[in-house]
Amino acid sequence: MLLSAVKQAPSGLLKKVLELPEGSTVGDALRALGWQKNEEIGLSIYGRRCKEEDLLKDGDRIELTEPLRIDPKEARRLRALNKPLLATRGRKHAK
Repeated sequence: MLLSAVKQAPSGLLKKVLELPEGSTVGDALRALGWQKNEEIGLSIYGRRCKEEDLLKDGDRIELTEPLRIDPKEARRLRALNKPLLATRGRKHAK
């Protein structure tokens, strides 16, 4: 069966394609790729969390994701602080 795998690398997303026999698990795919998973890294198939023991199907995409570096709400607040405020707000009134 043909699979794809993606993980975050310092240079960006690392994508690989591999072929494994039927009945292979996520752990088998990680070993075939030479990728290691630790407790901080998330593991999913098409965005749905999975375990290394889960069986794979033809066409699955395995994803290794790193933990968030900053809370999304905090990141949004910091971006808002860096944007200049608009001089006018609301509708422009005719004179």
